[in-house]
Amino acid sequence: MPKAKFNTVPTELVEHAEVAYDYFHQLGYSIKLEPYEIHYPTRPTLVCKSHHTQLVILVSGRVDIQQLQNWVSLAKSLTTDFRVAICISGDAAAKHLPKHQLKIKELGIGIYISADGKLAKFSDPVYQNIK
Repeated sequence: MPKAKFNTVPTELVEHAEVAYDYFHQLGYSIKLEPYEIHYPTRPTLVCKSHHTQLVILVSGRVDIQQLQNWVSLAKSLTTDFRVAICISGDAAAKHLPKHQLKIKELGIGIYISADGKLAKFSDPVYQNIK
């Protein structure tokens, strides 16, 4: 399996970014690492594509609701199936999810938790353009 090389992910989060990369690669997604697009609100860690679906993965050590709202706004403005998810460590999940879980669910953001070299899906990202 190809080894992912991250340039903008903080050192303490690289292992979680690598776990996310391996997880989505094994699922058959084509993956872009830290791509820059002019219309993106921030540089995502991964953009995973499968058929007509694009999934943005934001690896973070905390939950930034404003950043997530900006990504959801972008997703809703597009005509494609564009979904957003965060990937956080087990420790960060225990610290931040109790406070933000309801808002994340309302936004339709997926949650992936990285712990012990594995990635677990906590909740699915949703297609933002369903009316």
